This record gives sequence, C-alpha cells and structure tokens, in this order.
Amino acid sequence: MATNYQGGDTVLNYAPLRQDALNRQKSQQKQDALDAKSREQSAKQAADIVAKINPNGLRDADIPEFSKMYEKFRSAAINVANAGSIQDRAKASAELQNQLASLQMFINSSKNQANVLKEHGTRLSSNPQRASTTQFSRLNY
Repeated sequence: MATNYQGGDTVLNYAPLRQDALNRQKSQQKQDALDAKSREQSAKQAADIVAKINPNGLRDADIPEFSKMYEKFRSAAINVANAGSIQDRAKASAELQNQLASLQMFINSSKNQANVLKEHGTRLSSNPQRASTTQFSRLNY
C-alpha cells in the first residue's frame, strides 16, 4: 500500500520511511531476543558453577568463614544472572570465576587440614602413652 500525500504541488511518498521503521523494529526484536538468550545462558552457567561447590569434609572451625565466602560467591552468581550488557556480564562472570577459585582453595585447604589432624589423632590414639599433653592440645582446632 503506497502512502502518498499531496500538499500543494508536492507529492510525498512515505512508504520507504515506513518500511525502514519496520525493518528497524524487526532488527531490534531480533537483538532483544539474542540478548535474552545470552542472559539466560549466563544465568544457567552461573547456576552450574554454584552446583559444583562441595563443602563436605570442611572442618567445623572453617564453616563460619566458608559461609561468608559462599555468600560473596552466591552474590557474584546472581550478578552474572542479572547483568544487562555483554560487558557487564563478562565483568560479573570474571568476578564469579575469581570467587569460585578462592572458595575452592579454601575448601581444599580446610579438607587437607582436617586430614592432617585426623592423621595426628590416629597416631596419638594408637599409642597415647608416648604422647605429651602438648601433642594432644594441638588437636583442639
């Protein structure tokens, strides 16, 4: 449908402008759909990373610190899911990876310390007569 308007001696055809507006609208809808899919994918990746955390075997003494670190980590995961632009998602994703690395190192350190203390306890309990009181007190972590 051609949209022609006549005003005085001039005939104006608005069909090209209308088509251009429709093309821009379609392009924006496609971009919005891609952005939504990208945000959804980022949120899924963040959820997958959160699911990888396994605190089993932490020492009881490390649980309060782990809880603080986990909250920061969880907050970073939420930031990835809620980030708007691609740059914001990349920045939030990098922060999430840093938080994950710190959390995993903390968990591994705690588990290793728990194993060391268990070995000391096993050695001391197998022959308590040879152990001094200071050796037993080292196990009170």
